[in-house]
Amino acid sequence: MTMSIPKPATSTLPSFAMPPVVETVLAVQFKPLPKLAKVQLSLFWSRYREEWPEVREAVPLPRQSEQFGDAQRWARIGMQLGFAAPPIPTRLQLIGKDGARMLQLQNGALCYNWVGGQERAYPRYHETRAAFDAWLGQFRAFLREETLGELEADQWEVTYVNRIPKGTVWNEPTDWGRLFSNLLVFPPSEAVPMVLESVSSEWHFVIPEQRGRLHVQLQHGREENPGNREILILKLTARGPIKAEGPESQRLGEGLDLGHEVIVRSFAALTSPDAHRYWRKCQ
Repeated sequence: MTMSIPKPATSTLPSFAMPPVVETVLAVQFKPLPKLAKVQLSLFWSRYREEWPEVREAVPLPRQSEQFGDAQRWARIGMQLGFAAPPIPTRLQLIGKDGARMLQLQNGALCYNWVGGQERAYPRYHETRAAFDAWLGQFRAFLREETLGELEADQWEVTYVNRIPKGTVWNEPTDWGRLFSNLLVFPPSEAVPMVLESVSSEWHFVIPEQRGRLHVQLQHGREENPGNREILILKLTARGPIKAEGPESQRLGEGLDLGHEVIVRSFAALTSPDAHRYWRKCQ
């Protein structure tokens, strides 16, 4: 299958009045700091606990590295063996008062999440980006004040998660081939008559000039509620290295803007005109 990633442009991005997005994440990965441990992350939370009244602990996110070349491409496939590892450092998930925002911190990454709900208005990218920048600035200042070192960013990441229930833009698995006009869901051969029942797939695309990758995951399942309705989850993650030239904040911002643009354009390119009408595509 071939799908070209829409090349970043300066023209207006596609927009939807009722998009199916239920979660967005802006993230930066940075080189781990030797002095930064759980106690310091907790100290940061204590400074801002009025803004983030709830805190949870989670397993740290693995480090990612978007590299290019034949060896890196084929390294994705194959079995990986490992042994029991010692306890790993903590990731703190700070939950906002409204329950819709989450700031995630670990030694090596900072993530700003928006998590949707039935009554929650979807914040546009410029709002989420402004909040991400502000909290990253607070965290950088904290590291300096506590003499924990300078944050040295090495990778940007943007994720959009879309929830597409049955009965909206699809009713049967046979509809998926029309819904996703470029992510081909192959019909069974006439020589071997079968009925498509479910799907769990992923695709990986290089962003032009090797500035990063777009990772697309499509998963069919059921909601965890009394309705038990069937849903499709379409997750798009754009990720790439931070360039070596220019001020770091500018380079990180350029990466996030690129990731957002690639995801928005790709989502529009992957989905059908009928779906666009249902989600009320504006432009």
